[in-house]
Amino acid sequence: MVAIGLVVMAGIRQMCRVGPGALSTSARRTTAAPPACRSADLLPFGVPARRAGAGALAPVFRRQFSGSAAVAHLPGNKGGGAAMPGSPTPHPASSFLLTDRSCAAIRRDFVEFFTSRPGPLAHQHLPSSSLVPAGDHTLMFTNAGMVQFKDSFTGAAPAPAPPAVVTVQKCVRAGGKHNDLDQVGYTPRHHTFFEMLGNFSFGAYGKREAIEMAWEYLTRRLGLPLNRLVVTVYEGDPESLALWHDHVGVPRDRILVKGAAENWWSLGDGPGPCGPCTEIFWDLQNGAPPLSDDRLLEVWNLVFMEFARKAGCSADKGAPLHRLPVMCVDTGMGLERIASVLQGAPSNYETDAFAPIIGAARRLSEQAGAASLLAATPNPNHNHYPDPNPLAAPPAIDGSASEPWFRIVADHLRAAIFLIGDRVQPSNVRRGYVLRRLLRRAMCAGMQVGLPNSFLSGELFDVVLKELPSELYPEVFAESENIRAAIAREEEGFGSNLARGMVRLGRELESARSAGGNQLAANRVFDLYHSTGLPIDISAAVAASSGLQVDQEA
Repeated sequence: MVAIGLVVMAGIRQMCRVGPGALSTSARRTTAAPPACRSADLLPFGVPARRAGAGALAPVFRRQFSGSAAVAHLPGNKGGGAAMPGSPTPHPASSFLLTDRSCAAIRRDFVEFFTSRPGPLAHQHLPSSSLVPAGDHTLMFTNAGMVQFKDSFTGAAPAPAPPAVVTVQKCVRAGGKHNDLDQVGYTPRHHTFFEMLGNFSFGAYGKREAIEMAWEYLTRRLGLPLNRLVVTVYEGDPESLALWHDHVGVPRDRILVKGAAENWWSLGDGPGPCGPCTEIFWDLQNGAPPLSDDRLLEVWNLVFMEFARKAGCSADKGAPLHRLPVMCVDTGMGLERIASVLQGAPSNYETDAFAPIIGAARRLSEQAGAASLLAATPNPNHNHYPDPNPLAAPPAIDGSASEPWFRIVADHLRAAIFLIGDRVQPSNVRRGYVLRRLLRRAMCAGMQVGLPNSFLSGELFDVVLKELPSELYPEVFAESENIRAAIAREEEGFGSNLARGMVRLGRELESARSAGGNQLAANRVFDLYHSTGLPIDISAAVAASSGLQVDQEA
């Protein structure tokens, strides 16, 4: 394939997995080679806008990049706010900045922005689909906003009418291939449950309109400074490059051209729709060059579904792709992530999506006088904690080494509530097993910070529900008491085993330290899991807090 150019910034993909950009849409990509492009298909950098069908707005946008781009109301920015131009004529709804930057306000505003678009760009708001994908046996859980539209993208099912849609989709990545479970609590942005804001087109509009609306929303509606935004494009997609540079006016040094590993999207390696994507990143520093990979936080991914891989073909075998009859648009922006940008939070856990839950858990712990007794809690699944890179390390809200335990409690309880709300029950198989594991991990984490019995189904349960919008998730509120009862049964059933397991683990740790070793035998950890149900990764984390390692592979 003839590349249209190289702007190399090695490591963005790895950063998105475990650094500031964790929980990114990179989990949804594949490195499968996209269709070959002839050299004649590729336009050079700096191609005139008219050749790519773009307008003549670039000079207007460039003036904004060259001038003051700071917005006073954003945390960490000083100076007056510049008037942000639209693309090409801003919708009246973009004439004001969103001043309430709570998660509740962001959800409402995102939906309103797209439903109020004029003419054919007016989106219909569809509800979130279930976390259990309907009729899809390839996924453990709904893990992206586009899952409910897979068949519509490929033409196997009718497209929604009208063919422009906006959603706030509940997602879980805690089982199967897309599994962020082991990272939760130890990175700034990994979660098992999260909400994905997305707008979709099934022939209603294409790349130009998708890029224009995304840029308008971020810069005019949210007021993000232009010099803090960076975009990436796929090396075989010159149209997107021209739109960003010549039409929108993003400076060339803030457009990164990437390969298939970063900017070619598909839902895993199996059959289904796929295509190039362009991503918008938030610069965690001040926007000054030179850019480095540990500075960029992905906030929005725009996927252009132009192709599909047929059933029975796998990406690792170079499966042939066929062009879809209509190019579709699939975008996704993590609610918790954009909230961290707008609220000036170093991590998602310090936004209002998590802070009330963690604050309530901390109060319960402090009442018991237990939090101060904890030692440092490194993540046994990483080589170090905290990360020596200050941009990647999640600073604790109060500087406490117990912070990962509180984060695990908050994250896992949110996931459990939504899973049970979608009729998943704790069990020992498939989705039920994942749910049971989440609850047991949360209980173990709570015990480490001295939380009282039944803390998941008690006060913390009420705090989670208080922060949720009943109009978006009516199933959770309709089943709230049944959800609470299911969690309480797990707490009661596992509570005694957990207490017994933790006592035995303490004895094993003391014995290992007395012997002068630096490891807790893997067979002892497995025996604890087999006899008491104590999760192996939790045992390893507790052991690590005592300076002992566990060979989890063994």
